[in-house]
Amino acid sequence: MRSIIHIDMDAFFASVEKLDNIELKGKPVIVGGLGKRGVVATASYEARKYGIKSAMPISKAKKLCPGGIFLSSRIERYHEISKKIRRIFLSYTPKVEPISLDEAFLDVTETVGSFDSAIAKAGKIKREIQKKTGLTCSAGVAPNKFLAKLASDMQKPNGFVVIRKNKIDKILKGLPVSKIWGVGKVTEQKLNNMGIQTINDLKQIPRNRLKNVFGKQGEKLYELARGIDSSPVEPHRHVKSISQEITFGEDLKNSEKVKSFIVRLSEEVGSALRKKKFRAKTVKIKVRFSDFTTITRQISLGISTNSTEIIRNIAIKLFEERVTRNQAVRLIGVGTSNITNIKEKQLSLFSETKNEQKIKKIDDVLDEIREKFGKNIIRRGI
Repeated sequence: MRSIIHIDMDAFFASVEKLDNIELKGKPVIVGGLGKRGVVATASYEARKYGIKSAMPISKAKKLCPGGIFLSSRIERYHEISKKIRRIFLSYTPKVEPISLDEAFLDVTETVGSFDSAIAKAGKIKREIQKKTGLTCSAGVAPNKFLAKLASDMQKPNGFVVIRKNKIDKILKGLPVSKIWGVGKVTEQKLNNMGIQTINDLKQIPRNRLKNVFGKQGEKLYELARGIDSSPVEPHRHVKSISQEITFGEDLKNSEKVKSFIVRLSEEVGSALRKKKFRAKTVKIKVRFSDFTTITRQISLGISTNSTEIIRNIAIKLFEERVTRNQAVRLIGVGTSNITNIKEKQLSLFSETKNEQKIKKIDDVLDEIREKFGKNIIRRGI
């Protein structure tokens, strides 16, 4: 039996803000984008009592909690604390799978003698995090990732829940199907329409029927309803995509202005790929219009790239040729997928052309300048 620990920091961004400013203690703190179109990144537990949730528009959060303290995100500071926490994890096991800045899975199966030892280790990790960072976290210990994550969410904040093998059925029985991985609002509604409200209801449905209705996801639903999850903890989880997007303070009607932001986002995506030593075969754009209608368009290339110029040119071409709605734009995004490591680059039968060498040189020089003086110091034109 495996021993998996899931650690989830409690209201991480807001907690870091309280750590750095003692005057915020006990107050409703909301961290996020403070512009007219900003959204909540994290809300303290005091703020959550007012119904404030992550991804909620800041404007709505201010109406729900007019006395709240609204702060802009300080992502570099959160990264700094996250790295300290990551080092603590790695001192207990090399098998650490970060999910985000504030949560991770740890597989301690090979570093403990028993499941009880894993429980003791999770307690030590919790105490060490609080001692070295001043922050609390919630921990879940279980035989697999699905159950460990479920456990860590059951008694937040500062929770510590263990799901033993012989207690799985009892714990899952009365939970709503929304607690299952991958069950979003659409799937939940579809299950509800079938008369399935709880995980126990789901457990009564034959495997074949779930597969017929949900396809491959049906197989997963069948297993998770029984607490079965064989997915491994992946220390070097493969990056599936890299993207950037921006929501405008005012809807943009001028397509040339939209394209100028496509250039900026392409710069950031290309730079991120090169920094991580990745290339991508698919370039895509995301456009959200003033009526909140959202579309995506993409093109797959014959060979992977991390060239800003190539990404920019393709993204602009997608916008010009495949976005036909003549409507103001609320959000624009540029992304890449089908990511490969730079070492896996498909070798050309011929050496790089002089133009390719020139493009690469420009990317390298601009990356170096931005690294030294900030990402906004220099940009390409359209």
